Amino acid sequence: MPFKDRTPREAALWARLKGRQLGVAFACQEFVLGYIADFYCPVAKLVVEVDGPIHDSDKQRRRDSVKDRALKWRGLIVLSLPTTMTTDEMVERIDRKLHFLQVERHLPVEEPHDKEAA
Repeated sequence: MPFKDRTPREAALWARLKGRQLGVAFACQEFVLGYIADFYCPVAKLVVEVDGPIHDSDKQRRRDSVKDRALKWRGLIVLSLPTTMTTDEMVERIDRKLHFLQVERHLPVEEPHDKEAA
């Protein structure tokens, strides 16, 4: 199965997930158990799918159901996000899921501002 082009919503979400911005590594369009996951966080065993209108057809719903069951059967968590959500809302949902799963994260440390240098 070939990799698909990212949608604008997937590209915007990837810009917010790459580089461990949520304290964990994500992969984009990762091959997971024979399926292509939109985003995958190995440490959390979390698959994130961004579902647009194409996922509303009966045929695609059946495919998605088979994929989700296969991934869940292997111990992965599948989080499906509709494209009607904003990127900020998607990031918030992913962040909450990581918190719920109690995933250890290593967030970037901000450098303290030197008040005396000003």
